[in-house]
Amino acid sequence: MAGVLAIVHGALGDTILALPALEVLAGGAGPLTVWGPARDRLTPLLAPRGPARAIRTFPPEALALWSEPAAPLPEAARAAVAPFERIVALCGPGPLAARVEALGGAVVAAPRAGEDLPGHATDVLLARVRAATGLSSDVDPRPRLAPTREDLARGRALAGAGRWVVCHPGSGGRAKCWSPDGFARALAALPDDLAKVVVLGPAEVERGLDAAAFAGARVVRAPSIDDLIALLGGAAGHLGNDAGPSHLAAALGAPTVAVFGPTDPARWAPRGRGPVAIVRGDLDALDPARVAAALRPILREPVESGPAFTLD
Repeated sequence: MAGVLAIVHGALGDTILALPALEVLAGGAGPLTVWGPARDRLTPLLAPRGPARAIRTFPPEALALWSEPAAPLPEAARAAVAPFERIVALCGPGPLAARVEALGGAVVAAPRAGEDLPGHATDVLLARVRAATGLSSDVDPRPRLAPTREDLARGRALAGAGRWVVCHPGSGGRAKCWSPDGFARALAALPDDLAKVVVLGPAEVERGLDAAAFAGARVVRAPSIDDLIALLGGAAGHLGNDAGPSHLAAALGAPTVAVFGPTDPARWAPRGRGPVAIVRGDLDALDPARVAAALRPILREPVESGPAFTLD
């Protein structure tokens, strides 16, 4: 398929923050194919939810792209990238960067935690992609994904309610996690007519996070990415840490409250077309009432339909 190949790395949150940059590629050099390390990080990008026309986990025949570039690139790897008019790798220095540059592609440094960024990660990556590719498509820097009608119907079935709020009390980094008890108390302070859905991802399941703290809530353990999109896409709101599901919720338009401790929200806060509120403070002393108060005024009514993603 002619068009542009984007090679991405990083966790779910990194992929969501890259959405505006991927829109630039799809709008100016598409159709867009995205390769990445795991399908659950790529699925949200696929049309009609997102800008990609195709996604694929790193293909075995192309893994030589990550090998030291002293040796010639095998024919199988060359054949894997041959259909694309343009290759853009969002990565740091290393063998992949050298291989892509040797093939005439562009290498764009994706923002990383600990980097002294001059602004929000989405703005930084947008500027870097435009500078590296010469593309100038005018896109909104707030990541966007469009849940489908099927997603919304599935979300209602999974929540067992017509109006619900989702809480994801975990994160891949323990230092970024507010206490489960804090989230439970914040949920309890929300309106009684809202169903409460608590999502425990693989990291939380592996750590044995005690779901007993969330009395009265529907607990969903290790949902598929499609189920998570369905729950978040139609939710009245979302509570979470500085973690991938908070970025996903915001991109889907769900009103989002994200709790931030050690990381800087000026650079890493979730962004979306719906309202996003950040509650930052000492995670050991954060008041649950403050977190609930941030979400209560931005809760939305049920979403009835999901428009397809369009590049405009």
